[in-house]
Amino acid sequence: MTHHENDATPHIMTRLVQWDFLELRVSGAKLGQIAVQEAAAHKAPVRELRLDFVPGEIAISGKLIKGIAVPFRLAIRKIIPRGPVIEVPFENVSAFGFLPLPRILLQLFGNLALGEGVELQPERMLLRLHLDRFLPSFLDAEVEEVRIVSDGLIVRMGPGGADRPPSG
Repeated sequence: MTHHENDATPHIMTRLVQWDFLELRVSGAKLGQIAVQEAAAHKAPVRELRLDFVPGEIAISGKLIKGIAVPFRLAIRKIIPRGPVIEVPFENVSAFGFLPLPRILLQLFGNLALGEGVELQPERMLLRLHLDRFLPSFLDAEVEEVRIVSDGLIVRMGPGGADRPPSG
Protein backbone atom coordinates (compact mmCIF):
# COMPACT_ATOMS: atom_id res chain seq x y z
CA MET A 1 0.00 0.00 0.00
CA THR A 2 1.33 3.44 -0.82
CA HIS A 3 0.62 6.65 1.00
CA HIS A 4 0.01 9.68 -1.17
CA GLU A 5 0.97 13.04 0.24
CA ASN A 6 -2.18 14.61 -1.17
CA ASP A 7 -4.53 12.19 0.65
CA ALA A 8 -7.23 14.09 2.54
CA THR A 9 -6.96 11.82 5.57
CA PRO A 10 -3.55 10.78 6.86
CA HIS A 11 -3.02 7.06 7.43
CA ILE A 12 -1.92 6.15 10.94
CA MET A 13 0.17 3.02 10.68
CA THR A 14 -0.96 0.92 13.60
CA ARG A 15 -1.02 -2.47 11.86
CA LEU A 16 1.55 -4.31 9.78
CA VAL A 17 -0.85 -4.47 6.83
CA GLN A 18 -3.61 -1.96 6.18
CA TRP A 19 -6.28 -1.54 3.53
CA ASP A 20 -8.84 1.03 2.51
CA PHE A 21 -11.27 -1.65 1.37
CA LEU A 22 -11.31 -5.35 0.54
CA GLU A 23 -13.91 -7.29 -1.35
CA LEU A 24 -14.14 -10.94 -0.36
CA ARG A 25 -16.12 -13.84 -1.82
CA VAL A 26 -17.53 -16.34 0.69
CA SER A 27 -18.48 -19.80 -0.60
CA GLY A 28 -22.17 -20.63 -0.21
CA ALA A 29 -21.39 -24.36 -0.34
CA LYS A 30 -18.88 -24.02 2.53
CA LEU A 31 -21.34 -21.88 4.54
CA GLY A 32 -23.94 -24.62 4.10
CA GLN A 33 -21.46 -27.24 5.37
CA ILE A 34 -20.59 -25.06 8.38
CA ALA A 35 -24.29 -24.54 9.19
CA VAL A 36 -24.90 -28.31 9.16
CA GLN A 37 -21.80 -28.95 11.31
CA GLU A 38 -22.74 -26.23 13.82
CA ALA A 39 -26.32 -27.55 14.09
CA ALA A 40 -24.96 -31.04 14.81
CA ALA A 41 -22.33 -29.77 17.27
CA HIS A 42 -24.97 -27.88 19.27
CA LYS A 43 -27.42 -30.80 19.06
CA ALA A 44 -30.00 -28.60 17.32
CA PRO A 45 -33.20 -30.50 16.50
CA VAL A 46 -32.73 -29.67 12.82
CA ARG A 47 -32.25 -32.22 10.06
CA GLU A 48 -31.74 -31.99 6.31
CA LEU A 49 -30.59 -28.38 6.61
CA ARG A 50 -29.96 -26.83 3.21
CA LEU A 51 -28.86 -23.36 2.06
CA ASP A 52 -29.49 -22.43 -1.59
CA PHE A 53 -27.93 -19.22 -2.90
CA VAL A 54 -29.46 -17.27 -5.78
CA PRO A 55 -28.72 -13.63 -6.56
CA GLY A 56 -30.36 -11.56 -3.83
CA GLU A 57 -31.60 -14.48 -1.71
CA ILE A 58 -30.57 -17.38 0.46
CA ALA A 59 -33.33 -19.99 0.65
CA ILE A 60 -32.97 -22.10 3.79
CA SER A 61 -34.89 -25.32 4.31
CA GLY A 62 -34.83 -28.26 6.64
CA LYS A 63 -36.84 -30.17 9.20
CA LEU A 64 -37.35 -29.12 12.80
CA ILE A 65 -37.65 -32.24 14.95
CA LYS A 66 -39.89 -31.54 17.97
CA GLY A 67 -41.79 -34.78 18.49
CA ILE A 68 -42.65 -34.77 14.80
CA ALA A 69 -40.63 -33.59 11.82
CA VAL A 70 -41.81 -30.13 10.77
CA PRO A 71 -40.43 -29.08 7.37
CA PHE A 72 -39.57 -25.38 7.30
CA ARG A 73 -38.41 -22.79 4.80
CA LEU A 74 -37.25 -19.23 5.12
CA ALA A 75 -35.56 -16.61 3.00
CA ILE A 76 -32.75 -14.20 3.70
CA ARG A 77 -32.80 -11.27 1.30
CA LYS A 78 -30.54 -8.85 3.09
CA ILE A 79 -27.61 -8.99 5.46
CA ILE A 80 -27.07 -5.77 7.39
CA PRO A 81 -23.72 -4.74 8.89
CA ARG A 82 -24.11 -2.71 12.09
CA GLY A 83 -20.60 -2.03 13.36
CA PRO A 84 -19.27 -5.14 15.08
CA VAL A 85 -22.55 -7.03 14.51
CA ILE A 86 -24.14 -8.48 11.37
CA GLU A 87 -27.94 -8.66 11.39
CA VAL A 88 -29.73 -11.23 9.26
CA PRO A 89 -33.53 -10.75 9.06
CA PHE A 90 -35.68 -13.77 8.16
CA GLU A 91 -38.47 -13.44 5.60
CA ASN A 92 -41.21 -15.78 4.35
CA VAL A 93 -40.76 -18.17 7.27
CA SER A 94 -43.12 -21.12 6.76
CA ALA A 95 -43.78 -24.66 7.93
CA PHE A 96 -44.91 -27.55 5.74
CA GLY A 97 -44.15 -25.35 2.73
CA PHE A 98 -47.20 -23.10 3.08
CA LEU A 99 -48.15 -22.34 6.70
CA PRO A 100 -46.70 -19.12 8.07
CA LEU A 101 -44.41 -20.20 10.87
CA PRO A 102 -45.60 -18.67 14.11
CA ARG A 103 -42.99 -16.79 16.11
CA ILE A 104 -43.53 -19.21 19.00
CA LEU A 105 -42.18 -22.04 16.82
CA LEU A 106 -39.21 -19.88 15.87
CA GLN A 107 -38.67 -19.34 19.60
CA LEU A 108 -37.91 -23.06 19.86
CA PHE A 109 -34.81 -22.29 17.81
CA GLY A 110 -34.09 -19.33 20.13
CA ASN A 111 -33.88 -21.63 23.11
CA LEU A 112 -31.12 -23.64 21.49
CA ALA A 113 -27.47 -23.12 22.32
CA LEU A 114 -26.39 -21.46 19.09
CA GLY A 115 -22.81 -20.92 20.12
CA GLU A 116 -20.90 -17.92 21.33
CA GLY A 117 -21.37 -14.87 19.14
CA VAL A 118 -24.63 -16.06 17.56
CA GLU A 119 -27.90 -14.69 18.84
CA LEU A 120 -31.40 -15.50 17.57
CA GLN A 121 -34.10 -12.91 18.26
CA PRO A 122 -37.38 -14.70 17.38
CA GLU A 123 -39.54 -11.71 18.29
CA ARG A 124 -37.74 -9.67 15.61
CA MET A 125 -37.28 -12.62 13.19
CA LEU A 126 -33.56 -11.82 13.24
CA LEU A 127 -30.21 -13.54 13.64
CA ARG A 128 -27.29 -11.47 15.00
CA LEU A 129 -23.66 -12.49 14.47
CA HIS A 130 -21.03 -10.81 16.64
CA LEU A 131 -17.95 -10.47 14.43
CA ASP A 132 -15.43 -10.45 17.27
CA ARG A 133 -16.33 -14.12 17.79
CA PHE A 134 -15.37 -15.01 14.22
CA LEU A 135 -12.41 -12.72 13.50
CA PRO A 136 -8.95 -13.28 14.98
CA SER A 137 -7.65 -10.69 17.46
CA PHE A 138 -4.76 -9.67 15.20
CA LEU A 139 -7.26 -8.34 12.61
CA ASP A 140 -9.17 -5.04 12.59
CA ALA A 141 -11.97 -5.07 10.05
CA GLU A 142 -15.35 -3.50 9.51
CA VAL A 143 -17.97 -4.92 7.19
CA GLU A 144 -19.53 -2.24 4.99
CA GLU A 145 -21.76 -4.34 2.76
CA VAL A 146 -22.84 -7.94 2.17
CA ARG A 147 -24.38 -8.96 -1.16
CA ILE A 148 -25.98 -12.34 -1.80
CA VAL A 149 -24.86 -13.84 -5.12
CA SER A 150 -25.50 -17.14 -6.89
CA ASP A 151 -22.65 -19.03 -5.26
CA GLY A 152 -22.37 -17.31 -1.88
CA LEU A 153 -21.69 -13.85 -0.55
CA ILE A 154 -19.66 -10.84 -1.59
CA VAL A 155 -18.44 -9.04 1.53
CA ARG A 156 -17.03 -5.54 1.22
CA MET A 157 -14.76 -4.64 4.10
CA GLY A 158 -14.02 -1.02 4.92
CA PRO A 159 -10.74 0.32 6.26
CA GLY A 160 -8.84 -2.14 8.39
CA GLY A 161 -5.55 -3.81 9.09
CA ALA A 162 -3.80 -6.85 10.42
CA ASP A 163 -0.66 -7.74 12.29
CA ARG A 164 1.30 -10.93 12.19
CA PRO A 165 -0.66 -13.72 13.94
CA PRO A 166 0.62 -14.53 17.41
CA SER A 167 3.08 -17.42 17.44
CA GLY A 168 2.53 -20.50 19.46
